[in-house]
Amino acid sequence: MEITKKQFKEYKNLKSLFERKYPNITLNGDKPYIEFHSKYADEFGDMKVSNCLNLFYNYVINSEDAVDVQKCL
Repeated sequence: MEITKKQFKEYKNLKSLFERKYPNITLNGDKPYIEFHSKYADEFGDMKVSNCLNLFYNYVINSEDAVDVQKCL
């Protein structure tokens, strides 16, 4: 999957916000951020940061592959 510099910056920003708000949730590397970004990137332009973070949180808790359960235990 090819990632542009803009996409990389956007998902790194989301990653830092998510890690600060939910420090007890450990994800499986950057893959969940990249997958989320590729799925919802078109909507980011008009979306508030808090809405994007909530959408990502819902994406994470509904995805079996996003969370690294071993690191969360």
